[in-house]
Amino acid sequence: MKTVVILGAGCSKGLAGLPADENFVKFALEEHVGLSNDYQYLDKKKKNDLFFVREAYRCFYEDMVESFGGKLAGESLEIFWNEIDENYNKPKIILSTKIINSIRDKFAELAEEEDGPPFYFRRYAHHDFISRSPYEYFFMFAGWQLRKKVAEVYGLIADVKIKTKYQKLMQKILTITDQDLPFFINFNYDTLLEQSLANYHYWGLHDLEYRNGRINIIKPHGSLNWLHKADESITEQPLPIPINEVGYYGGQLRQHSIIGLVANKREFESPSEQDPVVTALYSSRLLKCIKMALRQAERIIVIGYSFPITDTHIRKTIAEAKPEKLETITFVSTIKKEDAKRRMGLMLCELANLDLSWTHEDCGVEYWLNVQ
Repeated sequence: MKTVVILGAGCSKGLAGLPADENFVKFALEEHVGLSNDYQYLDKKKKNDLFFVREAYRCFYEDMVESFGGKLAGESLEIFWNEIDENYNKPKIILSTKIINSIRDKFAELAEEEDGPPFYFRRYAHHDFISRSPYEYFFMFAGWQLRKKVAEVYGLIADVKIKTKYQKLMQKILTITDQDLPFFINFNYDTLLEQSLANYHYWGLHDLEYRNGRINIIKPHGSLNWLHKADESITEQPLPIPINEVGYYGGQLRQHSIIGLVANKREFESPSEQDPVVTALYSSRLLKCIKMALRQAERIIVIGYSFPITDTHIRKTIAEAKPEKLETITFVSTIKKEDAKRRMGLMLCELANLDLSWTHEDCGVEYWLNVQ
């Protein structure tokens, strides 16, 4: 475990064309949230699947949308997801009677149309008796629909071309590290790396045991092939869980085990109501595994991860790990500005409390591997 490879969204973007955080809204939502003329031509199901996301988006950014001539350029998934989460917990915006009525009517319509299982809106309309304000319903539903859209976009099934690129990534890492089998800290929801490997193990998912002779992967933000049954278990499947298999079955919520790009890294419920299975995994076990890996690391390779502002828990974990054996750090990204590259390297060295130099490959992972 001498080599630790940290993967961020830039890796999936470079090798598979998936959108990074800053591109997600434009890539996945813009044509669906009423910010273009195409919205009126979408079929009813597509409109319903993003109704609450669309309304939340317009509530947050309507003035900005108008100033951009009907489109909002550059809005990131992280910021949008945080707005939904923060407005659920403590609303910052004012909803008009017109908006609340439209929310109520759409809630009733979607509940009536569900013919599952799984159910979702029907569960809250007919079988859930917790008192919630219109704001809570609105942003809870927006969060659910956004999660499903994230799962749809990032739940890509790798074709031969994508698998070949990830296999070349492994070959490159093995070549520059004298065949040292790497350990991956993968912040991406997608499973493209796993689909491209024959022998991997999710370290920390079920226990703290490291598997010798296998490629150990820890996913601190979850994975789209992890099935979360509320209050019961988190289990892995070979491929991403289909969208039509998430929701309520017999009163139990089943969903992709991913945590949003929000500051508190938890679901909407208060800490006293939080699922103990999720709490144990994301706030304890996975972070312990990261510490264990970093303490033994002699080299770190960071590919497409930019230490986002809401990942304080990761920065704290790196600082607590105290990787005293670390000798080399390599960054692979598309960052060109020298001051930005310097800040990234300095941040990692400061967190690790080490006086090291680092190298920065600013060509992007696809050019680093020569697979563009």
